[in-house]
Amino acid sequence: MKLFRTGVTAALLLCAGLLAPSATHAADNVSVGTVGSASANLWPVFIGMKKGFFTGVDLNVDIIYVQSSANLVQQLAAGSLDITMSTGLVDPIRAIDQNAGISIVRFEAQAPPYALVAKPAIKKLADLKGKVISVGGPKDITRIYVERMLAPHGVKPGEFDMVFAGATSARAQALLGGAVDAAILLPPFNFQAEAQGFNNLGLTVEYAPELPFSGTVVNKTWASKNQDLLKRMLAAHTKSLRNLVEVNGFEPMTPCLQSRCSPS
Repeated sequence: MKLFRTGVTAALLLCAGLLAPSATHAADNVSVGTVGSASANLWPVFIGMKKGFFTGVDLNVDIIYVQSSANLVQQLAAGSLDITMSTGLVDPIRAIDQNAGISIVRFEAQAPPYALVAKPAIKKLADLKGKVISVGGPKDITRIYVERMLAPHGVKPGEFDMVFAGATSARAQALLGGAVDAAILLPPFNFQAEAQGFNNLGLTVEYAPELPFSGTVVNKTWASKNQDLLKRMLAAHTKSLRNLVEVNGFEPMTPCLQSRCSPS
């Protein structure tokens, strides 16, 4: 009888174990694309990863670096990426206008953090007439910024040459290697160039303060199938942004195009 009771008890415990929910839940993987390499643009994402804001909502973030904004948008539209962050908005807007299956769900930063950096012999923006400048691409937001910066100083489109180098890391390499006269760069690459004697000719924000700089863009098919995951992703990102603002005193970034995209 004792043996029978022991067997029944073991069977009941086994059934309970099979029916009970698992104590551990595998985190959902999210492929996050961004341009170039690690830069100040991705500080909020790095903060979220370091402090566990993403893992705290069962997300495993995989950052994938793509060498140009145009290629990034192409990969997102094709479904090779789930979401992009710290993305310049010109290429996504152009793709959306051409009916690509992507959508902008959040403005991240209003002020562009670019600087136009030139060889030591070049002292001012007007000196770039007839020079070679490295920008991201023929339709890249960096080209718009450079043209906006040069126009007030009497340098019109066509009065300087452009080399299209994709990401800011490649543009910095071209400048430091002497292949171009100037390049539009993000931190920390502009600081590294200045430390080697190159001149900071001006900040983009001084010439294009009204143009939203970057945002979060999603593949629409992926987003429609993973609405809860997207909400968790944006909530963790918001928490990271708040941490960045509170700790460093930065100006807060615009949270979202639609309130439902930015759960508190």
